Amino acid sequence: MKKFVILLMVFCFLFLYGCKKNSDVNNKVTKGNYIVCDRSIYPLVNELVENYNVNTKESVELKLVDSLDNFKSKIKNEEIIISYKNSKITSKNKVELGTDGIAMVVNKNKKISNINTDKLNDIYSGVIRRWTELNGESLNLDIVLYNGIYSFVESYVKDKVDSKIDSNFKNEFVHLNDIEAIKKKVKNNEETLAFIPMMHLGTEEKTLNLNGVMLNKNNIKNGLYEMVVPIYMYYGDELSSSLNEFIIYVKSDNGKNIIKKYCVDKNS
Repeated sequence: MKKFVILLMVFCFLFLYGCKKNSDVNNKVTKGNYIVCDRSIYPLVNELVENYNVNTKESVELKLVDSLDNFKSKIKNEEIIISYKNSKITSKNKVELGTDGIAMVVNKNKKISNINTDKLNDIYSGVIRRWTELNGESLNLDIVLYNGIYSFVESYVKDKVDSKIDSNFKNEFVHLNDIEAIKKKVKNNEETLAFIPMMHLGTEEKTLNLNGVMLNKNNIKNGLYEMVVPIYMYYGDELSSSLNEFIIYVKSDNGKNIIKKYCVDKNS
């Protein structure tokens, strides 16, 4: 009987301790402490949030959205938005975190290694509609753009070459939100020329040089690879302690080391 009572007491103690521990973990996240991003830079933001939550007493929650185009009003104080540069996000504070490159990806069997800016201009202006003018292949040219960066590709072409963009051919471009779907399309279709963020590149993708310059972090850092997109952190004035601590963490050496894994750190 005595042994039974002792075992019962031990069981109760362990049960109550476990409940308290779970309660402490659940209470760590304060409602409303959101780090918002879309799928464009999810890998970067996800690792920042995970490491912050593991290594600090405070905690924040990652909120993944399909598009940031709905953030047209003043940013809320209970959230921080991390995204590619976005003129639709209005906030009193923004910090540039780094720069990502825009990769031009083709099928591995494609006999081409480089595209110049003037060729990109010819594509957007409707002069080039087939691969014939790019590498001699008698194939249609299928342009696929990741939704999060398509405007930056167009801005690059407009800034570099002063010519009119053919809206009819541009309307034939395919816009997708799914990176893996784009990669699959490239793998299975030799007509495809895709534009995706550098941070989403794997080891299997074939990327093209731009004006003879290879896409890599060093060439972005040195200003040699020019088709790039800046990454910003947007936030308001009256933040919770968790969000303020998150901003400090992102600017710390630990935060910068994570940023450097995915793009070129602003202070590199």
